[in-house]
Amino acid sequence: MRVNFTAPAGYNFTSQGQGGNPALDSNADFNTGSTPLVTLVAGQNDPTIDAGLWQPASLGDFVWNDTNRNGIQDAGETGIANVVVYLYRSDGTLLATTTTDSNGYYLFTNLVPGSYYVVFTPPAGYIISPPNQGGDLTKDSNPNSNGQTTTITLVSGENNLTLDAGMSLQPNSGGSGNPAPITTPPAFNPPSGTPTQTVTTTPEPGTETPPVPIVTPTPEPDSGSSGVTRTVPYILKVADRETVYSGQVVKFTITVVNPSNTEATNVVVTDNVPDKLVVKGATTSQGNVTVKGQNVTVDIGTLAPGATVTIVVTTQARDGIVGSVSNTATLSGEQDGILFTQSGDTTAVATVTSIPKLPNTGFKPAESNPLERWKPSTASTVQEGVSDLEMFGKPLSSDQTTWANHASLPALQPGAGPVMPVRLRIPALGVDTEIEGVGLRNGAMDVPSNIWNASWLNTSPRPGDVGNAVLAGHKNSVHGSAIFMELGKLQPGDKIYVSDMYGYELTFEVFDVQSYLLQDAPLGRIFGPSSEKQLNLISCDGNFIREQLTYNKRIVVYTRLSTNN
Repeated sequence: MRVNFTAPAGYNFTSQGQGGNPALDSNADFNTGSTPLVTLVAGQNDPTIDAGLWQPASLGDFVWNDTNRNGIQDAGETGIANVVVYLYRSDGTLLATTTTDSNGYYLFTNLVPGSYYVVFTPPAGYIISPPNQGGDLTKDSNPNSNGQTTTITLVSGENNLTLDAGMSLQPNSGGSGNPAPITTPPAFNPPSGTPTQTVTTTPEPGTETPPVPIVTPTPEPDSGSSGVTRTVPYILKVADRETVYSGQVVKFTITVVNPSNTEATNVVVTDNVPDKLVVKGATTSQGNVTVKGQNVTVDIGTLAPGATVTIVVTTQARDGIVGSVSNTATLSGEQDGILFTQSGDTTAVATVTSIPKLPNTGFKPAESNPLERWKPSTASTVQEGVSDLEMFGKPLSSDQTTWANHASLPALQPGAGPVMPVRLRIPALGVDTEIEGVGLRNGAMDVPSNIWNASWLNTSPRPGDVGNAVLAGHKNSVHGSAIFMELGKLQPGDKIYVSDMYGYELTFEVFDVQSYLLQDAPLGRIFGPSSEKQLNLISCDGNFIREQLTYNKRIVVYTRLSTNN
């Protein structure tokens, strides 16, 4: 059976199966609210089926002309329009950019509960008022002289409208009649590496964290012909997902911002989409779009002071896509007669990582006895004329030679680091077998060429590396029962052993076992990035669907590297 939760209006389900403790995690799927299949025996009580919910948070509020520079919103002081405001996570990751409206208000919505800070960019000639004056959080100015606020923590559903900024024109310097130059806040420079931005603050299906593609750093100051320090137009780029599999649609959002008080002309954005992605179309909020093959060109024309243009490029991953895919967009144009093509802020990159579809690891033969799983059956068990080639794209061997029977088998010894896997031992199932390295076949993880072997996805991390190493094995084939026939019997605490050709062996411990409908399997959790050293084992489960030549479910055993290694 399956439990279905319905989230109240305004609530989201949290990530599924986190932390490794079934009593404390959330079981509901992020999109559907449904749990994986739950099997109960007579008299069993399972109190571990839970659902975590959260509400999006928001923060904002007001940028005003603090004419008396007292840091307090006094009567008659009005808002300032088109002030650029940046939202950062507490770790220095740039999440989003907005500008104040015609009344001086701004708002960041749909935020995951957590810690954030805001950076305000004063218009040319303005300086920021003293912070935290007067004792009223709704009336004071919050940023320091560099435009950065302190870090605040938002809880689920919170709407914090107290982050305000007072600004005023700086007095003339040297009697020139021109405002003294101001500098871009230091917080705009990346604290370490390249800052990032996200297009959504809610997790994608099958991922454990919100997507955080790479984009370019925010702009450096640039001096125009007037001698007043200003900031040139710049470009940001994000993808709507962190991981992608063959045939999946990926949308890239490109944002062009002119934060200065000077218009830019002849503004053009060029997006050269990699061959691993097929361009399906593009839209822009200003200008004209031209698509020629893999190249998307957007002629924006004139970009007004404080203006923002949003471009969306829709792509689809090609079959057989492997590895990371970086998509680069370039901004060109001029401002005050100066070309800004060569500036460091006119190129933006968004990267997605490909993940495979699940392998087809089983066929229900006419005669299959689990008790005879170590006795390969004969060709007479082929059912309805379906061949291995039709099922798996290649012929399968049923020759059974376990590693335990190899005379020259190297002695096993504890490994100290990642291994290139050649041998798999699962004592709880009596398995001791060879591991084949495989790639992708039609966008899915390939299967072992022998029904008694396991396969390792050679585009995934090695066992013992940080990330999700993935092994697959047949439940059965047209030859009969196979190596992972009883994979679903593993329980948390069971040990999995993987070794290389020299006998160096790593120990992994089972912490979760899940059976998923094929269309519901969390591919991001199975194949996607992970901060832990995990090894995931896959095989078929459920019922065989003759029309689809596959089972309707997949069993996934999640393990992590044991601390005893």
